[in-house]
Amino acid sequence: DPVQEATRGNSLNDRLTKSSESSDLSDGPITVQEFMEVKSALTASEAKIQQLLKVNCHLSEELRLMQNKLSSLETENTTLRWQTPSGQQQQPQGPFGRHPARGGRAMSMYETSSPLRPYSHRVETARNDNGVVLQPFPSNGCSLGGQSPMLENDYETTPSHSELEDTGSPLKAAEGVEPEEEGEEDATLPSTEDVICKTEQITKNIQELLRAAQETKHESFLPCSEKICLAVTEMAALFPKRPSLETVRSSLYLLTSSASRLHRECQKAAEHNPCPSDIQLVTQQVIQCAYDIAKAAKQLVTVTTKENSN
Repeated sequence: DPVQEATRGNSLNDRLTKSSESSDLSDGPITVQEFMEVKSALTASEAKIQQLLKVNCHLSEELRLMQNKLSSLETENTTLRWQTPSGQQQQPQGPFGRHPARGGRAMSMYETSSPLRPYSHRVETARNDNGVVLQPFPSNGCSLGGQSPMLENDYETTPSHSELEDTGSPLKAAEGVEPEEEGEEDATLPSTEDVICKTEQITKNIQELLRAAQETKHESFLPCSEKICLAVTEMAALFPKRPSLETVRSSLYLLTSSASRLHRECQKAAEHNPCPSDIQLVTQQVIQCAYDIAKAAKQLVTVTTKENSN
């Protein structure tokens, strides 16, 4: 019927017109304010992405340099462990076999022709073996100025189990102990094998910490730092309470104070939810403290090797 077809056509046109009007209302023109808000948000997002890319690149480079140092440290430890008086190398006799390492004299990657200098509160620029310069990090949170008087005049021996349970940290027990009165200096040193063994333990724990930093597992910082602190405390306990050698005293101070700073920096990452820029600074401080610990441990290996071979 032509009349019915015309009616249906008019009805369809009406629905299309209403739909078009509704679409025009919902998809109306964007105001200048809305456009500027979207543009501003997009610009901020792009800037944030660029910042995160730079942070990631910087941290990756720092981790690479630290891993190179640790690899070199492990190689030297292995060389010193199996070195014979004639200077020839021997293979280990099993996983726990040890050979005397008192005869040969190996150069340390941290050793210079001059004696080791006492550790000062100023962080110096360190130079890699391949010529790469490691710039010191900012002193915020990693300076010695605001820390407790832990080992200020001496270092502490291994804390008891009850002290560890009460404090929750291997180094906090030592931090709360008053320095004892000055006593006689002791010239005895531990065996080179024992010092190397503890150094390898410290190195292994530092590698675990660096892997956590590389994988951005910041929640693992604190457990890793506690392992490092415990290994450092055990290594310090090998030495006499008041060593007569200044190089030993300064190296022990650098070792224990750096471990204490490392633990505090890792606590910052665990107790707060920092923004990317803050976590970058914390990670830098953690890597710097780990570097100082490895350096001090290497100095102690060098000194004990030299003195025990005399």
